[in-house]
Amino acid sequence: MFRVSRSISALVPLLPIFTICLVAGLYSTAAAQNNASFTSRSTSTKVFATAVATIDLNGDGIPDLIESYARIEPVLFSVQLGLGNGWFAPAVDYTAHVNQQYAVQILTADVNNDGKADVIVLTGKVLLVYLGSGDGTLIPPQQYALPSFPEYAAVADFNHDGIPDLVFSLGSTISVVYGIGKGSFSAPAAIATLGSDQGVDSIAVGDFDADANADVAVAVTHGTCSPYAGCAGVDVHILYGNGAGSFTDKLVYPGIVGDINFYSGDLNNDGKTDLIANLIRPTSMGQNLLVLYGQTSRAVTATYLQTDGYFVPPPPFVIADLNGDGRNDLAVLTQSATDQLLIEIFFGAGNSTFKTEEIVIEQAPADYGPLLVGDFYRDRRPDLLLTSGDRSDSIFQVFDYMNTTPSTFSPCLYPDSAGSINACVFRSGTNDATVRLDASAAWFEPLRKLELWVDGVKVTEQRNVWDRYAWLDYSHTYGPGTHRADFFSAGYDNTLQHQLVTFAVPGAVCAAPSSPGVNVCSPAHSATVTSPVRALAGGSVPGSIQRMEVWADSMKMFSTFGSSQLDATIAVPKGKHVLSYFIVNTSGTTWLKQVSLTVH
Repeated sequence: MFRVSRSISALVPLLPIFTICLVAGLYSTAAAQNNASFTSRSTSTKVFATAVATIDLNGDGIPDLIESYARIEPVLFSVQLGLGNGWFAPAVDYTAHVNQQYAVQILTADVNNDGKADVIVLTGKVLLVYLGSGDGTLIPPQQYALPSFPEYAAVADFNHDGIPDLVFSLGSTISVVYGIGKGSFSAPAAIATLGSDQGVDSIAVGDFDADANADVAVAVTHGTCSPYAGCAGVDVHILYGNGAGSFTDKLVYPGIVGDINFYSGDLNNDGKTDLIANLIRPTSMGQNLLVLYGQTSRAVTATYLQTDGYFVPPPPFVIADLNGDGRNDLAVLTQSATDQLLIEIFFGAGNSTFKTEEIVIEQAPADYGPLLVGDFYRDRRPDLLLTSGDRSDSIFQVFDYMNTTPSTFSPCLYPDSAGSINACVFRSGTNDATVRLDASAAWFEPLRKLELWVDGVKVTEQRNVWDRYAWLDYSHTYGPGTHRADFFSAGYDNTLQHQLVTFAVPGAVCAAPSSPGVNVCSPAHSATVTSPVRALAGGSVPGSIQRMEVWADSMKMFSTFGSSQLDATIAVPKGKHVLSYFIVNTSGTTWLKQVSLTVH
């Protein structure tokens, strides 16, 4: 799913954030999990900007921010490009001559299949498509009239033609406009019709039954509704897609009292999309979050969660492995009874149990946007982000909570741009027969899984997924010869991308130097290369070898133990870099050799 992103036309009233404090609290009796650690950086932004979406607009592998405005005309939204160090460039505005009395919804996709991210804006009865140029700028929009006001929207390819489609609530229908190429869309086609006393609270997309077809989840209200009490009832329906534009409506969770908003993602890493809903009216036990786990049977399994705060703002929420333990976690904003703003993290502990941790925002903001996630520091870890303003309407900032958790995340750097896969190959053992095959993928929509096929046989399917990222880690011992490895990533709508690499057993050999130190055979010093980069070196030490390592700038890429050979194919971002090769003996003495290179 592309996250459903609505502008907050009246930002939630609640001094800018400067420090954070971690407070751990136990929610379940599950085994102890690692906590996550964060450090905060802030970037100035424009008045009342609310970051509502992240997408890489300039192909540098760093998520950029799209911010909508509640009180500036004729500006619809702005873009702040990520700098890769937790900060962002100044905002660039995009305007349109439309009636701005309506909420602005912002979605992202590659609607014209040119490998560049585009921005879709819904406001009033107007659909605007801003095609991306690939350098961080957007061209003037194509504009389409709609028959009524779309309230909630999402993106997926519902008919498997390789072109993203849009689904939204449109008057008394749930309708799809199908992408027809070059950023154009068909007329709305109804896929479900509401009753006379029904409305829509929320829409999300996913593959809830893991049949490789995109589905639509809808929160349908019924009965009398009021601004404060919500609606008499809300039923959760899932419209299960068949991949050809038809849907089967199934009521999966009826009878919720009061309004809900939900967000979709794979919270338990089983390959089936789940729904996480905030309850405007908590249960009698005080639980204010509802998790509906998707099932292949097209049923759902429900779990209720309770935050320490009494108010949870609308989605998007964050679903990502924040502490590097291999399980996805849930992070939400919440406001306490004393108006303290918190980021509450539910760490997945297995079997639908969670341990909680709070990031206490010491100086609570007066205005703030939704909580977002992205690899803003370009270190493979999921970071948290929100925008805020102070009570004087004079300071407006983007706060990036950079993840500093010392744990295991993707072993292979995420690609420079969406729509690609980075493959990393590491060899070790006798005759380099033990081969570690890693990959990371980035896409224009959230990913569901990564698969690896070796020599025509599927060897693993892994669901280390979060937001638009996925990664895979696999090791095996292979016989002599040249082998083929095919990596495939799949999104909610089963849109596939593919990367092929070959590897040989035994691998190449780099002669060890006659005296203690490192000899680098690849890449050559001052070379200009493409990524991935072959890092090949031999080393010698007095005594026994403990390990060899290769670092790209300040990031360790690979270690091998007990071997005088280091052979790794690593993903390195575009630009100028220094590769540092270390060899360490069992006494702890270290020798270093560095080479510079340019990746284009």
